[in-house]
Amino acid sequence: VLVKAMEKFPKNANVQEFACQLAWNLAVIDEHKQLLADKGVLELLCLAMDNHKSKISVLHKAIGAIKLLSLIDKAKEQLVNDGAIEKIVEVMQNYAKEESDTAEFQETCLDCIQNFAFGKTLAPRLYDLGVSSLILDVMKKYEEAEDIQSSGCAALWNVALGITEENLIELTELGATNRLIYALKTQSENQRVVLHAMGALKNHSRVSESIGLIKEKAKNSDMDISNVYDIIMQAYYAHQEDNNIRRIGEELLSEFDDEDDDEVSTAEAKQVGTLTINQTEAQIRDPFADLEATAGGDDDMDDY
Repeated sequence: VLVKAMEKFPKNANVQEFACQLAWNLAVIDEHKQLLADKGVLELLCLAMDNHKSKISVLHKAIGAIKLLSLIDKAKEQLVNDGAIEKIVEVMQNYAKEESDTAEFQETCLDCIQNFAFGKTLAPRLYDLGVSSLILDVMKKYEEAEDIQSSGCAALWNVALGITEENLIELTELGATNRLIYALKTQSENQRVVLHAMGALKNHSRVSESIGLIKEKAKNSDMDISNVYDIIMQAYYAHQEDNNIRRIGEELLSEFDDEDDDEVSTAEAKQVGTLTINQTEAQIRDPFADLEATAGGDDDMDDY
């Protein structure tokens, strides 16, 4: 019924919105993901995005379904062939300055980018499409939105893992590391944000010459983040019971330690922040070299 409705009424926004929402809900279950892919829903979701570029409600639900379906490798490959990545980037570009844009919508887009970047292969393609600038713009626009900061940091985490060292330097110059450090500072109580920001920062710092550049960019920023070491330490001590944060944090503290850094006492740092979300199920094969964030969660659309 879902497929028939999408095929029969491709120009009807109400039908497409309902169908995309249903696909999003169904895709929460792994068995449904494969079934939807086999029935041709992937192509229909991309078609819905093409036919309803001015309908953010349709786009949101289509991208939400794509987010979950992209967790299957075979489906991800087909979505890439259908141009899903380019369509999502175009949507983010078009709606970045629209009044109809919402944090929830952009969060879904960021989760999609995170999923496509997962596994390194597609990260260079995403980078070449300018997705990094879009991520940073969204994070700046919604600085106080914890979910946006978490999803943005996670997307940068995965993109940074799959691009060249030269690209990483460019990202730092673009302000990516400043944005990550700022997220660590302002969202230090949010365990998920801290993990994703630290993971992304660690991937950016894997180039030896990046450390000095990251410090310099932070020092010259107007975001009040010049004390990088202190910011990392406070976030680290707030969530050191998380094994991933502890391991990544210790590596970052070692990298950013400097004789000129003012030390923050352990007692003071431990007072910063309390756990506000459950520990994220981050996949970290090598916590010090090959860091990658897990793909976006299997949330549904029950609130719509």
